[in-house]
Amino acid sequence: MITALLVILGVLVIYLSLIVKWVASPFEWVIEINLPWLGTIKKVWKSGLHLLLLPIKPLMFVRNKLYCADKEIIVTMGISDDNPGDPSLVEFLDASAGIKAQMILKVVDPIKATYEIDNYEKAAIQRTESNFRKIFAAMELDDAMTNLDKRGEITSQVFADVNKAIGEWGVKLTNPGDEITILDFVLSPELITKRQLVINAEKDKKALVTGAEATKAVTILTKQGEAEGIRLVKEAEGKSEGEKIKLLKDHLGLSNEEAIEYLLKLGMIDAVKGSTLIASSRDGELSTPIELAAMLFAAGSAKHKPNGGENS
Repeated sequence: MITALLVILGVLVIYLSLIVKWVASPFEWVIEINLPWLGTIKKVWKSGLHLLLLPIKPLMFVRNKLYCADKEIIVTMGISDDNPGDPSLVEFLDASAGIKAQMILKVVDPIKATYEIDNYEKAAIQRTESNFRKIFAAMELDDAMTNLDKRGEITSQVFADVNKAIGEWGVKLTNPGDEITILDFVLSPELITKRQLVINAEKDKKALVTGAEATKAVTILTKQGEAEGIRLVKEAEGKSEGEKIKLLKDHLGLSNEEAIEYLLKLGMIDAVKGSTLIASSRDGELSTPIELAAMLFAAGSAKHKPNGGENS
């Protein structure tokens, strides 16, 4: 008799261990019940204690356990082979690059997320990648990286398109600002080197153009004001640097910097003083024309002094 009771008690304990289920927040479980006289019934268990009365598959069983809070997912395009989507680089009009983006998913309908899609996370990632690749294929990489307004439009557009698609699967995006945030553009070492060469070439080109323009400006200024400048030399003799600059500004209609350039060219002030003056007037920054004028003078412009001075 005692043995029979122990057996019954043991069976009861095992049964209770099978039917008593605890669902911890923020998980939700999808329960499927298949009975011949009722058909298929789908239920959602939220957090708390539940009973699985017929714990025999396929009569009554746990179909899925879903995390139903915000879930951050980093989408890596062309960066890692572990990427669930296409691991190839994102193609732009002028280059290829990897992209990291952030999406935040939340399951709002566990039934749909279980039965309407096989793997909603993978499907959402693939849909996001597809949208970004399609849009960036018509853009240059520099524009995508530096044009923040345009990029904001793109991330908002992708958010809306993806959110609409995954809504049919019982899932939604909860990214702040209703946009899928692009965290980083990942460039290959070769592309970084190439871009740096282009930047350096542009800087060199700009410097050459600026230098040529400065030479032209000083030459034109000297020719136009040469006669007037010679006349002013005698008037400027014995005056301070500031007074000389004022004379040229008043008589030739020059700016402060242009007057100093002119004085340097004509040898009416020395290069060191001229550089100091212009540096002071521009918070310590020498412009290319001033540096050029100083170099011209230092290289021998003293021989052109209007007072007929000889080379030293």
